[in-house]
Amino acid sequence: MGADYWLNPLNFLMVTAFRLVILALLLRFLLQWANADYHNPISLFLVQVTEPLLRPLRLLLPSSRRIDAPALLLMLVLQVVMYVSVLLLRSQEIPLEWLLPAALAELVVLTSLLFTITIFVQIIISWINPGARHPGLSLLYQLNAPVLAPARRLLPATSGLDLSPLLVLIALVVIRMLAYPFTLPVL
Repeated sequence: MGADYWLNPLNFLMVTAFRLVILALLLRFLLQWANADYHNPISLFLVQVTEPLLRPLRLLLPSSRRIDAPALLLMLVLQVVMYVSVLLLRSQEIPLEWLLPAALAELVVLTSLLFTITIFVQIIISWINPGARHPGLSLLYQLNAPVLAPARRLLPATSGLDLSPLLVLIALVVIRMLAYPFTLPVL
C-alpha cells in the first residue's frame, strides 16, 4: 500500500468536513436572506452551530438585516482553504488566480443544488401530504418562497396546477451548468 492509498479517504473526509460547515453557514445565510422564522428549532440549531465561527468576524464586518456578510465571507474563506488543502494534499500546483472565482462558483453550485433539493422536497410533500405541519416544512416553505415568488408572478397557477417550481428548477440547472466549469475538482 502506497501513500496514494490513504489520500482518497483523507481527501474525502476533509472535503466532507469543509462542505458540512459551509452548508451550515449557507443555510444560515439563506434563512436570514429569506427572512425565515428565527425561532424555528432548526434555525436556532444553525445559529448555535455557526455563531462561534462567525462571532469574531462580526466584530470586523457588519451585517444588514437580510444579508449576513460575515457568513458570506467565511463561506468564501472556507471554500478557498478547502481548495488549497486538497491541492496541497495532492501535491498539485495552486492556481492562485482561480481560487476566488472557483470558490464563488462552488458556492453558486452549492446554493443551486440546495434550492433544487428543497424545491423537489416541497413538491413531493405537496403531493403526499399538502396540509402537513412540521417546523422543518415551514422553514422549507419560507426558504423557497423568495425563489419561487418571481416564477409564480411570471407563471401563475392554472386550474390549481402550479408549474412555477418547474420554471425555477430549469433555471437552477442552467445556473449550475454555467457555474460548474469554473469550480475546481476536489474529489
